[in-house]
Amino acid sequence: MLLQFNFKNFKSFRDEATLDMTAASVSEYPEHVISMGGERVLPVAAIYGPNASGKSNVCEAFEYMRHMVLMSFRLSGTNARSAICDSFSFGDRCVGGSSFEVFFADSGNPKERIFNYGFCIDRDGEIVEEWLNVRAKTGKESKCVFSRNEARGERMLDLSGVDRAFRRNIEVSLGKDALLLSLGNSLQVPGLKTVYDWFSRCSSLSFGRSTRNQKRTFERWFRRNQDKEGEVLKYLATFDDSISNIEVVEYEEPGFSEEVPERTVSDVIAFHKAGGGIALSLESDGTLQMLDLYPTLSSAFERGGIVVADELGAHLHPLLLRNIVLSFLNPEVNKGHAQLVFTTHDVWLLFTGLLRRDEVWFTEKDSEGVSSLYSLADFEDEGGKKIRKDESFGKNYLLGKYGAIPSLSQIGCFS
Repeated sequence: MLLQFNFKNFKSFRDEATLDMTAASVSEYPEHVISMGGERVLPVAAIYGPNASGKSNVCEAFEYMRHMVLMSFRLSGTNARSAICDSFSFGDRCVGGSSFEVFFADSGNPKERIFNYGFCIDRDGEIVEEWLNVRAKTGKESKCVFSRNEARGERMLDLSGVDRAFRRNIEVSLGKDALLLSLGNSLQVPGLKTVYDWFSRCSSLSFGRSTRNQKRTFERWFRRNQDKEGEVLKYLATFDDSISNIEVVEYEEPGFSEEVPERTVSDVIAFHKAGGGIALSLESDGTLQMLDLYPTLSSAFERGGIVVADELGAHLHPLLLRNIVLSFLNPEVNKGHAQLVFTTHDVWLLFTGLLRRDEVWFTEKDSEGVSSLYSLADFEDEGGKKIRKDESFGKNYLLGKYGAIPSLSQIGCFS
């Protein structure tokens, strides 16, 4: 389980930002708290804020880190644009590289060790620093697995925690644009593969910018997993029981000429109880979003990991979003101790009293274009007082008490 995610110099975030998933000293909903690796961990973090305040950038920072871990060795030497880090975009006061760091507990292992992994990368996509430390559940100090420093153009590599049989291969194969952790997985280094696998169980989803291609996400998955139809229909029935079947249907498409003859094609069809079937891609955006979530939720609840979802409620009824959050809070459903980090504009969640103060986060951007990330549990009002648990979070947020709302004036430009 994720304990903490730190990042710096990424898009609108110039200074270090921290998303802390460990429980604060608040008294509400103690049943939300999960004991893991000697830490008290939360399963949910909801991020609010006005448009262009940096909400999506929090999600994208984590996805960038995950992408680099999973892909940097494969892309090494290719000058892939996806490896270039988008550093702070405004002004020139932030110099140097960007940094990304996680602390997490290995929930898949009974030892529940705490890992600390991170790296710094420059504007050209070259790794400046990288480190991995591990601490036993009951330990007080962390042990270095490896550390790497290339800041002065001369590589300094400490592989003291890596099996000796792999050290030479790492030294020879490690490129400046590849993470050692990514290389370690390719070499099947036992201690490194554990951390790599943790990142592989994490998922990133974005529903804020709907495209035709995104609407095919579930369809592509279902073509490979048609045996899961029964489970998908049970899932659909939790919010919409109008669909009775989902099938891959083949049909003959007529040719346009002798040069383009008739061919066999297929489509994923949703059959409705009211009669007839339609192409799945023609279903509502809300239904497609819920279907897109199914493979990720199914895997996360079974295996654990983090689901990072941008604009999760973009096409969903508020009760549907609430139901998703409740599933992560329910240990009978969420058996793998999965976590949900999501951005949303759905303030109704704040009115329902569903979340703890330390599960509510805000992003805000200042006059220099610098974003900040803070928790409701840490927020202090003008008098220096902490927010009370019995406050109406939704009402006070919309009134601007916690910041992170748009600065508006009446739209009079059309008069």
